[in-house]
Formats: sequence, structure tokens, C-alpha cells
Amino acid sequence: MNNYDVINKMNNVLRELESINKTTNQLKEDIINFINDVENNIDMSVKETISLDDIKTIRVINKFIKENGNILDKKKQGALFNKLLWCNTRKLSLIKLLRMLNYEFEYIESDKEWKDILINEKIITK
Repeated sequence: MNNYDVINKMNNVLRELESINKTTNQLKEDIINFINDVENNIDMSVKETISLDDIKTIRVINKFIKENGNILDKKKQGALFNKLLWCNTRKLSLIKLLRMLNYEFEYIESDKEWKDILINEKIITK
């Protein structure tokens, strides 16, 4: 291979790299535009009132309700609270957390010392 062939190959590689660079820059721009579109479409009131931790907490509670039913006795309340430890950053009690997240729930009257809770699943809307 002579010097002319080497220079030709180097020029071809350089053109390919420039093409890849343009494609990468275009992809970056497309991703940024997509993210901006998504952020602009999020309802501002929801953005301000529901934190990422709250959304995680709501998802954990909803999953627990689906798996264990919506009537929580003492044992299930304790199990749910334990599952929420990692995302309950405010360290609130289960009832205070449910109130803060605007869950619909009610105590079930009984003769037991511990009241069972009837809780409804919460739907996250934008």
C-alpha cells in the first residue's frame, strides 16, 4: 500500500467519523427536544405537589393493596409500613402518610384494640 492509499483511507475514516458525529449530535438534540416536550406537558400543579418520593410511595401502597387486599389489619398495616420505610423520607406514621397523600381510607369499627383500615387505591394523574 502506498502513501496515496493510506491518505485516501484516512480521509474516508475521517468522513465516517464526521458523519457519526453529526448523527450523535442530531440524536442529542432530538432527546433534548423530547425531554423539553415532556416537561412542558406536565401539569404544573402536580409537578409542585407530588414529589418523586411521593409517587414511589403511592406505587408501593397501590401494589400492596393489589397483592393483599384493601382491608388492612394490624399485621398488614405493619407489613405495609415496613415496605414504605425506604421511600417514607418524612418518617411519618402510616395514617399520617395516607392523609398527606390524600388516600381515601376509613377505620373499621371492631372490638379489637387495633382498628383495621379500609383503604382505596389511589390513581396518579398528571
